[in-house]
Formats: sequence, structure tokens, C-alpha cells
Amino acid sequence: MVVTAAQLSRQAGNAVLFIVLARFMSPEDFGIVALSAVIVNFFILWSDLGSEPLVARTPRAQAHRMAESYVLVSLVWTTIVSAMLYLAAPSLAVSLDKAGISQPLSFMALAIPFGGISAVFRGFCSASGKFVYLASAEVLGLLSGAIIAFALVSNGYKVEALVAQFLVSNAVPAVLYLTAFITDRHATAESTVDLRWSESLSFAGFVAINYWSRNVDNLLVGKFLGTYQLGLYERAYQLMYVPASQVSGALGRVMVPMLSSTGDRRKFEQMYLLALSGIAVSATPFLVALSSLANPVADVIFGPGWDGLGPVLTGLAAAGSLQATSSSVGWLYQASGAGRSFLRNGLLFSALTIVGLAIGVSTGSVVGVASSYFITTAALTVPIFWAAVRVAALRFAIILKWLIPIWVASALQWTVTSWMQQWFEPSDLITLALYLVGSYIVFCVTLGVMNPVLIRRIIGVRRELAAEPT
Repeated sequence: MVVTAAQLSRQAGNAVLFIVLARFMSPEDFGIVALSAVIVNFFILWSDLGSEPLVARTPRAQAHRMAESYVLVSLVWTTIVSAMLYLAAPSLAVSLDKAGISQPLSFMALAIPFGGISAVFRGFCSASGKFVYLASAEVLGLLSGAIIAFALVSNGYKVEALVAQFLVSNAVPAVLYLTAFITDRHATAESTVDLRWSESLSFAGFVAINYWSRNVDNLLVGKFLGTYQLGLYERAYQLMYVPASQVSGALGRVMVPMLSSTGDRRKFEQMYLLALSGIAVSATPFLVALSSLANPVADVIFGPGWDGLGPVLTGLAAAGSLQATSSSVGWLYQASGAGRSFLRNGLLFSALTIVGLAIGVSTGSVVGVASSYFITTAALTVPIFWAAVRVAALRFAIILKWLIPIWVASALQWTVTSWMQQWFEPSDLITLALYLVGSYIVFCVTLGVMNPVLIRRIIGVRRELAAEPT
């Protein structure tokens, strides 16, 4: 719970940080850094070569040796990639016809080795129960980056402030995770350990495919619609992404080890449903409210200079309300050790997502891209769950029975909130907050009526699991 709270605090803090920074910057500034980040973040995600989930579900005695072996490979690989990207940045800027990204891309590439260190040792901290380090790294990374960003932007630096924030927020967690590893007192004396490269690279392959399915839109928008439009799109996407994916991502660091250690399929299913329920009553209603209140949110929170953000946020937040739950299927693959299925299914669904995004870009409008993103996400949600549940040998009918009330409650919440705005549209933070609370209540009441068991499970499922026969 400490790690989950810290991760959520970090992501919420990031959202607040960039909203405040948006008051001092233009969409163009954010678009330049966003286009650079698309390239750099791919290599950061690949920096551990898929080793983090493997280390996280390895017994503590072996986890130290495994992390040590993986991080050495990661450092060599990421140092080479970082140097090559630093040198290639001007050429990439020319190929994308965006000369403004050359310098930001060069400096942001220096964060790649830090990503590898963080990922491997983050897995080690999960395996060894060093949750204080996990929580501290998340929070201190945010605070350090925020301090640097505000110091620079207050002196007139804009793009430079975002680049410095990116570098510092990656470097600080890496130092803390490395400290946790060095000070560990349970290192194993074993000389060899099975690194399971086939499984780790399968996970890394899925991460790469999934990453581009989620970020090829930024690349395409930046290339064909310009960095100003990308700034609008990226801010809307990040505002959606925090609750949509990071809630399940934070829970995943706890759930993957727990599910992996559970041999009973029924208990496995119940634990997954509990986590799914937690996502449903936290991230989903917020995203539905964000979609229906997108225009006043853009006006009140971002202020002048961000015209056009509202319609983009409407489509992306609606898609995020579905992704909030569907992103949890990654736990099922990882906990089941089904790396190849993870890669195969990820390749299929990512390819379909990219096709949908390409159709959106062809409209020539960033609003068209957001709308296409929602339509594609809605069409793929059920197949995504079905494929993952089959791999984990769970009962799809039970999972679907759990999901349908969530979707119905979301639809009713969106409709009621949109209808209320016809009578009175919020124009300040207080009325906007009241609308968000009222919208959330509509969702919870509807969900409670349709599936009261779900609410009871959130409140008391731990006692239920403890009493359940194995």
C-alpha cells in the first residue's frame, strides 16, 4: 500500500506540476519536448531488457544475484544507445522536419542509462520487500524534478526547464534504487543464476510493441500536424494517462508478486477481481468525469493559450476510462509467466490500435485522432480481456460479469454530467470540483445498485480470502 500510494502521489504530482508549468509555457514548448520524449522513453522502457518483472517475482536470495547480472548488461546496452542517440539527434530532427527537437533530444538521451538502473533495481526492491526505497524514489524523483523545473522557468527558461525536469526525475530514483541494492544484507553467495533471457526478451518485446501502439500517435501528430497540435494532444493524453494506466501500474508492482505466489486459481481470480474493483471505483469514474467536463477543465485549469484542448481531452479521457481496467491484463501474463503469449497478443492488438490511429491522423485534425483513439479502444477492450483471461486460465464469464456494470455506470455518469452542463457550466475551481464529486456519486450509486457484491469486496475481501478454503 505504501508503494501504491507513493506511485499515485508521484503521478498526481506530475500532473499538477505540468498544469502549473502550462501557465508559463505554450503548447509549442510542450510539443517540442513531447516529440523528443517519444523517442527517449522508448529506450528507457527497453533499458532493462524486460528483466524487472522477472527479478520482482524471484525469491530474495536469488534476486540480488539476478539483478546484479541484468544491470551489468543493461549498463553496457544503455550507454551505447544513449551515446548513439546523442550523436544522431540532429539527423533525427531533420528527418522529422522538426529542427527544434535536436538539442532537447540530445540531452534527454542521457537519461537512458538511469532508466536501466531504476528498472532492474526496482524489481529487486519489490522482490526483497524494500518498499520504503520504492516509495522514497517515486516521491523524491518528483520533488527534485519539480524544484529544478520551477527554478528554471522562473528565470525565463521554458523548454530547458522541461528537459532538466526529465533528466533529474530519472536520475534521482536510480541513485536511490542503487543504494537499496548496495546496502542489501541478504545477498546470495551463488555464483550462477538463470537469467531466463527468452522470457525477459518476450516481455521486452511486448513492452516495445505496446509502447508504440500508445505513442505512435504522438509521433504522427508531431510529424504531420505540427508541434503546436502535439502540445495540445500530449497534455490531454498525459492528463488522461495518470489515472488510466498509472493506477494499475502502481498496483501491478504489488499484484504481480502476489498473484505469482498464489497456486490456487480461484484465489488468483478473487485477488484479481479485488484489484480490478479498486481501479473501477478510483480511476474509471474520474476519467469519465474528465471526458464529460473536458471543455470547462481546459478553460479553468489550463487557462488562455490552450484553446482546442477540450475536444481532444473528451475523446482521450473516454478512451482512458476503458484502458484503466484493461491495462491490468498485463498482470495476468506476467504472473502466469506467459511471456510469449504476452508478446503475440500484444503484437496483434497494438497493430490494430496503430491502424486506428493512422486513420485518425488522416483526418488532418488532432480531434479526429482523439476520436479514432476512443473508437479503437472501445472495439478492442473485450478481446483484450478475453485473450488474457484464457492465458491465465480464469473464467471469462465471471470477469465480464464484473465489467459490464462498470461500463453501464460509466455511460450513465457521462450522460448525466453532460446533461447538467446544459443548465449550468462550471466556470471556476469550486463549481468544477462540485461537478466532479456529483459525477463520481452518480457512478458509484449506479455501480452499487447493479453490483453490490463489488462494493462489499472492496471493503471486506481480505477477510473473505482468508476464510476461503484452499
